[in-house]
Amino acid sequence: MKARFQTEVGYQFEFQDAPRGKWDGRLWGEVLVVEPLRWLSYTWTGNQMKHNTRVTWVLKPIASGTELTLEHTGFKGFGDNIIGFFHLLGWRQYLRGLTDFLQS
Repeated sequence: MKARFQTEVGYQFEFQDAPRGKWDGRLWGEVLVVEPLRWLSYTWTGNQMKHNTRVTWVLKPIASGTELTLEHTGFKGFGDNIIGFFHLLGWRQYLRGLTDFLQS
């Protein structure tokens, strides 16, 4: 996936992946909150989504290292919730890969 992203409030970003079905492969949004090493939040939408959603990453120090929390919210209505389910599957796959990378 090609990406253009900066952790700067107000930055408008775009990700480009291979199109699949009716999805044109593009995702875009705007960075809303940046607290380095603690918090990152941005809007997230694509051509199949009827509403902007919000992705938030939170890092929290804990005794054994760092806890990462990912929230993807704002899916409204039946159609968006179907898309939200596919996003959930994608985030799980991404986070598994991230975990494997960090443990290697």
